[in-house]
Amino acid sequence: MTNLMEETTYLYQGLKRTVRRSRDPEGDALDAVTVALLAYPLHANEDFAFDDADIASWKTYAGQMHDDFMGIAKAIREKDTDTARDLYSNATRSCAACHKKFREE
Repeated sequence: MTNLMEETTYLYQGLKRTVRRSRDPEGDALDAVTVALLAYPLHANEDFAFDDADIASWKTYAGQMHDDFMGIAKAIREKDTDTARDLYSNATRSCAACHKKFREE
């Protein structure tokens, strides 16, 4: 799981510049889709959850991650930087909230 999260973080950080101005919309969109697809094994992994409420939260965060990054991919392809930035901000907040809940507890 650690390697998966490290790869997710690497791609996520690379998208920070991209959502402002992509030089390679198709390649950058594929990076966003990759992050979205990495949400599936995260969704399936319940190792970080302690009870049913935690499992529900974990799955919600993973689902949000998928949805945000698929939206980012679409916005990058359409060169819609406002939407890409908004979704990236949403993803940043969601990732931070998940990390706070599951890494700091």
